[in-house]
Amino acid sequence: MRTEQKKVIGRGGKTAQGMVLAGIAVLLLFFSKAVAQSLQNGIQICLNTLIPSLFCFMVFSDFAVQTGLLQGILKPVGFLARHIWKIEDSFTDLLVFSMIGGYPVGAKLLADQVRRGTISPEEGERMLCFCVNAGPAFVIGSVAVPMFGNAMVGWVIFASHFLSCLLCGLLCGIGRKAPPKGNRRPSGSVPLSVQMVRSVRSASGALAGACGFVLLFCGGFALLDGFGLRTAIVDLLQPVMSEQAAFSLVTGLLEVTSGTVLLNGMATPAGAALAAGITGFGGFCVHAQVAALLSGTGIRMRRFYRTRLLYALCSAGLTFIGAQWIPLSQSVFQTGDQPAAAAWSVSPVASFCLIILCIMLLLSGEKSDTIRIGKKPKRLEE
Repeated sequence: MRTEQKKVIGRGGKTAQGMVLAGIAVLLLFFSKAVAQSLQNGIQICLNTLIPSLFCFMVFSDFAVQTGLLQGILKPVGFLARHIWKIEDSFTDLLVFSMIGGYPVGAKLLADQVRRGTISPEEGERMLCFCVNAGPAFVIGSVAVPMFGNAMVGWVIFASHFLSCLLCGLLCGIGRKAPPKGNRRPSGSVPLSVQMVRSVRSASGALAGACGFVLLFCGGFALLDGFGLRTAIVDLLQPVMSEQAAFSLVTGLLEVTSGTVLLNGMATPAGAALAAGITGFGGFCVHAQVAALLSGTGIRMRRFYRTRLLYALCSAGLTFIGAQWIPLSQSVFQTGDQPAAAAWSVSPVASFCLIILCIMLLLSGEKSDTIRIGKKPKRLEE
């Protein structure tokens, strides 16, 4: 009897799931124009924010961790890694790249190490709580400068994320002994050129999956707005915050970049704190990317969700305190007769190369007004 009941329940569950999928398909057809517009916004997010801020870091971090070339350079950080986060010296590079690389970088590196057998799924589950972080390229270049007009806000937000990561590491390490000094994981034995190709291929696949989830969630915004669900939730939050802040919070809980874009003009400590909270939580779109990267590794995300809310609240509180000493309103609304250069608009590398080319031109040999074509010189026309 019980077996038959389970079969009936299983059939009923599949039928319900099929009905839900059919309903979603009908909604996609009904709101096709709105979904297409939302997907265009998602493509812009991928091209202007996600790919520029993540791709190079994902390639470099995968190459460095797989080869172990930076273990010696990061050896001084090993003391903090052992006694605060309670991880071995050999995984210090993984921890560092998870802080500076961006959300899915840490999860991808953890998944790779679990598949290689250098980290157990249980240890990976603990490290996941403090290895999913917003990188400085995203926080400063894609949030602070465009939204607040002040790069210092981004550094304050990034510092708050680092302290929140530190707190989560301390909490997750309670009751654990510091690992012994000098543990080293086996590095890759393949040639560096081969590993670089593998790193590019691996990063491209992971980034393609991340872009796919961004497009999926952006398309979901059109369905939510079609039924007025997002507006209804915003109306419930308006007694405790402004409409703009509520709309940004609701959107950011789903997709972090779309939520932070809506903070444009909120040049206040509260606005900076909200940006820190949204980027600290990461949004369910990032969580879906992390879950996809961890698929098949045995790492569960229950412990991650237990600490993520604390991570976001701690980041928001610390940013609110730090933003009190930053002239946010002046940075955004101050006007002047002289044009101001936008932050990150100058490339130091390009400028250096231009100077070198100018010096080479000045130190070049005898000047000539002829151009040799074959054996006969041709006089330039004046």
